[in-house]
Amino acid sequence: MPIVGEASAKYRDLFLFIFAFIAIGVFLGSFIAIPLLIGDKKTLKGIGVGAASTGGYFLIDAIFTYGEKLGVSNADYQFLIPATLFSTVISFFIIIAVIFHINKKDTAKYKLSIMDIFSGNKTAFDNYSKSKMMQIEADLKSKLNIEKLENRERDVSRKERELEQKHTDLECKYEKLSEIKDEVDSIADKSHSLTIPLTFQYLLKKDFLDLLPRYVDTVAKFSHHTSIMTQDIIKHVEKTGLDKNKAVRLYFDTLCTYIGEYLFEWRDIRVHARILNKDSDKYEKIAAYHKKAEIYENNITPIGVTEGLIAKSIREKRSLVYSANSEEAKLTDNSHIWCDFMTIAVDKPVVHNRPLFTLGISVKYPKDHQAMMYFLSYIKIEQLIQDQIMQFESVVNFAKFIEDVA
Repeated sequence: MPIVGEASAKYRDLFLFIFAFIAIGVFLGSFIAIPLLIGDKKTLKGIGVGAASTGGYFLIDAIFTYGEKLGVSNADYQFLIPATLFSTVISFFIIIAVIFHINKKDTAKYKLSIMDIFSGNKTAFDNYSKSKMMQIEADLKSKLNIEKLENRERDVSRKERELEQKHTDLECKYEKLSEIKDEVDSIADKSHSLTIPLTFQYLLKKDFLDLLPRYVDTVAKFSHHTSIMTQDIIKHVEKTGLDKNKAVRLYFDTLCTYIGEYLFEWRDIRVHARILNKDSDKYEKIAAYHKKAEIYENNITPIGVTEGLIAKSIREKRSLVYSANSEEAKLTDNSHIWCDFMTIAVDKPVVHNRPLFTLGISVKYPKDHQAMMYFLSYIKIEQLIQDQIMQFESVVNFAKFIEDVA
């Protein structure tokens, strides 16, 4: 029985010895393969492989020393050494195969090759990193539906702007309704009214009738000064031979400032002129002023010949006030600033049966100027302005000017 026990112990020790050598092989194979796959750092690769080899050497030396104490024979070592080498190689290639299997299933467009990894190809690793980052971003966008969220954000922003515009419109309409209510309450005889084209009835109250002489005097002064201005510019053009394009701009610059000064005293208003762009078929800014005859630098929204109050003014051959014709108006980006405005499509000159010029008067506070704009529309102020423009035509020759712009 003792002999059987000794034999069993010997086989057990031999089995453990074999297992130890195979474990060393797995250790060596793993710790040689892993440093080779850590990236493009060649120094780290060398240190990792060296450390794994050194560690393996000391482990083998320790096991040899322990084997001598156990009486392991040279014949046993002839089996154990190949087993260690075999397990090292197998472990190495298993890890390499697993890594490349993972790399093959990787969704990145750029793939790493065996030579890239073993040689530490920095360019290849950089390209792989960039490709992987792009793939991760694409996956995140797909999973989080970024495009849908961005579209939703744009829709929300657009709806907010629309709501803000509606809010502004409602405020302007509320102010208008409040004014109408005040007028109705203050007028004893409701039979007095101005009919502003085409069907709008502006009820007259005592305040309007009291200011009527001032309105008449204001228009008379405007007519007087505009007539002098027209003659002065005509003389200037004749004397200097000023280029017709510059002359037209000079005239409309001056006309805008005279409208602002003599009709509205520059109280929170903007006056602008537009010219027809034959290519876009829209009226675009040629002059714009505000405050104390300061140039208005911001854009003026182009308006098509078939859009808004310009189209209606062309059809009716009349000046129109927005608050009396709001159902046909085209609101612009600055409608929340300018709550009411007056549009004049200058009847002559024409190009392709369309007026070449239009004028616009915008006001911030309708209460200050609405009655005046209604009065100007009622007396057809556009005819007075038209007469001055046609006098200016005598030196500019709009027919030739139209050939250049049409």
